[in-house]
Amino acid sequence: MEIQTAADYILGSFLSRTLNRRTDEYGGSLANRVRVVAEVLEAVREAVDTTIAVAVRTSSAHLIATDPDGYSIEESIGAMRLLAERGLVDWISVLDGSYWSATQIIAPMTAPRRGGEASAAAFSAAGLGVPIITTGRIRTPVEAEELLAAGHADVVALGRTLLADPQWAEKALAGSVDRIRPCVSCNQACWGSFSVGAPVSCIVNPAAGNEQSLPAPVRAATPRHIAVVGAGPAGMEAARVAAERGHRVTLYEASDDLGGDMHLAARAPHRQELSLALEWWARELERLGVDVRMRTRVDDDPADADATVWAVGAAPGVGAVWRLRPSLVDGIPGCVGFPHGRDVMAGRALVAGRVLVIDEEGGWPAVSLSEWLAARDEVTHVTVATTASALGDPALLHTLEIFEVAPRLAAAGVVTVPGAIVLSVDHGHAELLGGSRLGPFDAIVMSTGTVAPELDDEALAVGDCVAPRGFWSATTDAARLARSI
Repeated sequence: MEIQTAADYILGSFLSRTLNRRTDEYGGSLANRVRVVAEVLEAVREAVDTTIAVAVRTSSAHLIATDPDGYSIEESIGAMRLLAERGLVDWISVLDGSYWSATQIIAPMTAPRRGGEASAAAFSAAGLGVPIITTGRIRTPVEAEELLAAGHADVVALGRTLLADPQWAEKALAGSVDRIRPCVSCNQACWGSFSVGAPVSCIVNPAAGNEQSLPAPVRAATPRHIAVVGAGPAGMEAARVAAERGHRVTLYEASDDLGGDMHLAARAPHRQELSLALEWWARELERLGVDVRMRTRVDDDPADADATVWAVGAAPGVGAVWRLRPSLVDGIPGCVGFPHGRDVMAGRALVAGRVLVIDEEGGWPAVSLSEWLAARDEVTHVTVATTASALGDPALLHTLEIFEVAPRLAAAGVVTVPGAIVLSVDHGHAELLGGSRLGPFDAIVMSTGTVAPELDDEALAVGDCVAPRGFWSATTDAARLARSI
């Protein structure tokens, strides 16, 4: 049992001189601030006797940006020493940060791997006499072994890593490291779902949190030939699960690349780890003998297939504009024929010079597009007019990434105009609701969402070609359907 003293939860708040303003025996000196934690541990130990081990999880520091001299690693080590010397803890599990620095405790993919290693090493070097557990984007067995071999911790703790692959340890022991399904630290279906009160899951492992409705695939009583059209995340997951069930699977992809929108997202700055998931799907498809046919467009059910799964995704469109202005069926006046962000990132359209992005889609597509453009040599300036209160909101707020995106965009020279509704575009200028005007620009790029294609009502369809949503919805669709065919 671990008692939670990390972050700024109630017991963690007692430990901090900044958050603990008490003037009685539970405030003031470090010994006083530790007192309530010690009393909790004593009560727990009395209740469980010696039947289970009892320990604490704690923050190395709270890392409050406006309070750099607040609860520090020196104080944290001192607090844990007081508990260890009294024999109240069987181990100490260490993480960095608090909810004042949330991207430290649930680090996104831009954070360093093994992010908690330095703090754990300091606790280990302090000689507290109990094992030290560390966490923080430890993703591979190699990373874990290197950390332990260096003596920086005694045990590694894996959180999101095990959501992505609960068999991580088994595969490591078996030497099947390349089969480990990777956590890409996207925070979308784990913390993102939790933050809105939904069950925690994982975009690369939709069965996580849904084990009853998505049990392990079972062999089909009668193996069949299954065609899957489209090799984005939905198509690859459908093909993988169908092959796991013993079906003969052919996967068709019209482009040169596997991954669909996830492949585009992985090309953007700070999003490259998404490619790890695509590489894992590709390895699994090869292992399972899936016949992958690239640069092959399929418009009708293949004649030799017993069943066809459609996973062709959604096409760039103007659907997001209708959210605020349903009368604009054909999009924003003056923008007909302007390139869509997905076409630009895929190389199907070229832009240069001063570029305006009109964003009514929000979330990662607009952020990735803006950062991708800002990194291009041929683009000299990027302005984003977004209907959101902040670029990426609210999707990035749910994944805790919005706190680092704004300063990153500013550092890249991207100018954002929040709360902007573009009424029309004329000769490189954009007229905004309220009377202001942006421009001139050499190119204008649309980030206005996608539209699902028309499919036969009886078609077996998964992912964005059913309705444009996100990665988790796509892989969940696929995982569910492939278990039933």
